[in-house]
Amino acid sequence: MIYVARFDFADVSEEGLITVLNPESGEVDHELVINGCSELTGLYFSKTQSDILYATESSTNSLLKILVGSQQ
Repeated sequence: MIYVARFDFADVSEEGLITVLNPESGEVDHELVINGCSELTGLYFSKTQSDILYATESSTNSLLKILVGSQQ
């Protein structure tokens, strides 16, 4: 799976989106909705746990820990 952080200004949306793409077809598999954190700026998978995705968010200066399952 390919994870894509989608940046939306906090003035426009209250939800952040992470789009998950199928690596073979390039089509959208599903989307993760992150409430209250719309300005997603980066994604990083844990080196020790493949089911943990970290996301950075600029409007709240947050580092988010997201459980995604073994879908990398």
